[in-house]
Amino acid sequence: MIDPDSTSRPPQWRDRVPQSATARVPPAHEPALECAPIFPGAERAGSYRVPEYLRQFTKTHAIITFSEPVVGPVLIGAGRYVGLGLMAGLDANDDNTH
Repeated sequence: MIDPDSTSRPPQWRDRVPQSATARVPPAHEPALECAPIFPGAERAGSYRVPEYLRQFTKTHAIITFSEPVVGPVLIGAGRYVGLGLMAGLDANDDNTH
């Protein structure tokens, strides 16, 4: 979930990514944000229903590359306790995006 006052990426994304995870994770590179699903069978980001308190935020899929491999699961963002923000591993050698 992205801050609605942001025009593209929130300036504090570096603060949110590592601290939002329940486990310590290595530093992250700048995320790639997508409206389209990253994995086959997923919905467009705007299609997901969210609780009232999350409706003020823009929904987006994100590809986040960490400086070291991360063992998951990793949950991030304001919706992490309601089934949003679950990060799945993406193998750079697989062509399963879009």
